[in-house]
Amino acid sequence: MSLDFGVFVWYIVSMKATKTSWFKFSKGTQVHHRDNPQWKGVVVRDLDRGMPVNGVVLVNHNGRVARMHKDLLRVSN
Repeated sequence: MSLDFGVFVWYIVSMKATKTSWFKFSKGTQVHHRDNPQWKGVVVRDLDRGMPVNGVVLVNHNGRVARMHKDLLRVSN
């Protein structure tokens, strides 16, 4: 069974438009490292807003801004 190209493109476009969350961490969210809850930081900017899991964010930790992968971080309470 072959798909018509137009139907295929429509499916891809509609699935991209129905993402549930553009941001895993919003600006100002306090986070900690997945393996070390003593390490804490604040999200400065989401560099990959279209990638809620595998993207990168800028995190301010003790006055230094570093790039961190989203899958390494958890939201602190």
